[in-house]
Order: sequence, then C-alpha cells, then structure tokens
Amino acid sequence: MIKIENLFFSYQNKLIFKNLNFSASKGEIVGFIGASGIGKSTLFKLLTGLISPESGAVFIEGKVNSRQFYKSISYMPQQDFLLPWKTVFQNIKLCTRCDKYKEKQMNEEIDSLLKLLAIYSDRDSYPVTLSGGMRQRVSLIRALFFNKPILLLDEPFSSLDQANKAVAIEKIKEINVKNKTTILIITHHQEEIKSLTEKLYEVKDQLLRIVCG
Repeated sequence: MIKIENLFFSYQNKLIFKNLNFSASKGEIVGFIGASGIGKSTLFKLLTGLISPESGAVFIEGKVNSRQFYKSISYMPQQDFLLPWKTVFQNIKLCTRCDKYKEKQMNEEIDSLLKLLAIYSDRDSYPVTLSGGMRQRVSLIRALFFNKPILLLDEPFSSLDQANKAVAIEKIKEINVKNKTTILIITHHQEEIKSLTEKLYEVKDQLLRIVCG
C-alpha cells in the first residue's frame, strides 16, 4: 500500500532523511512521534507527492513518485487551509468537486460528521468566526469525508478537548475497520494515540526508528 525505498531529502542544505525505508500495509494504523522540525510533516508531504525526494522512491498503491497520489490519499495538514469566503459546510463539500457523489447522500454524510464532532450548529458559519479547535474539527471532518484508501493526519487532535478527541479516535477506528483504510498519524503526544496505532515510529537522525509494534 505504502512503501518508501532508500529515500534522501534535504531542505535548505540540511539533510532531513538519509536512506529512509518504510512500509505500511492495507488497513494498518501507524503513528509517528519526534521533536518539532525533525521532518514528520515533511514525510507526509513526500508521501502525498507535494514535494519530491532527491533520490529514492515513494510507492503508493504500486505507483512511484507521482503527483497523482492525491487520488489515493486524504491528507489533513497541520494548517487547516479553510477558505475564508466559504462556510464550514462549503469547505467540506469542496472535496467532492472531482468525485461522483449523489447530492443528498453527500449532504447527509457531511451533516452526520458535523453532528458527531459537535459543530453542526456552525454548519453555515465562516472560518473567521471559529475557534482553533473548531477549525481543526472542520479540517478533520474534511479529511474523513474524502474516504480514500489512505488517510494521513498531521496533529489531528492538538486543539481538541478530551471529549471531541475521544469521539474522533473512535470514528477513525470505525473508518479503519469498515474500509480497511491505511492510516498514518503524526502526534507530539504518544499517549493520545496509544489505543489507536498498531505501530509507532520515532523520526530521529534522518531515519524512522520503531518504538513499538
């Protein structure tokens, strides 16, 4: 499903990854921890094809180093990138422009997720009126709604309270079981994903080091 082979990547003359190798199978849930600025988010950008390795290869569903990875990947970056001129509902619905979706079913699924994460009352609000935690919930809902084979979540719970965090974790588990979605999660707090991940890696010294799993 996901495979990295002998990957090298530098940024501004600083080596970020050196001969990096990694793989994740279909339906696997994998966590990543590490110090700030160590390369965790860079790893996800390499997986999505937003940036390219200097050498080595990234394989997604058998395809190598492709800018078409977005067709297989749903990605929630740290920054929410909500469009300020679109409402909460419209920001989530944007992801369906290139997909064939029945309008009624789509609207019902979005509303269901909004209710689940306690933000339905702000369905027609604009991002400027939302708190940081609310914006993060909208970003998470958008990623979950894509329903792609691979889900990448970069610090998805950092601004959520305990109640919404617990609900979000259970929903991610449900999606994984139902769709056999391969899920990769970045966090600074190992404990919050302990019950979720099957494997945990630390990004350190330009490599991935297995912590558990």
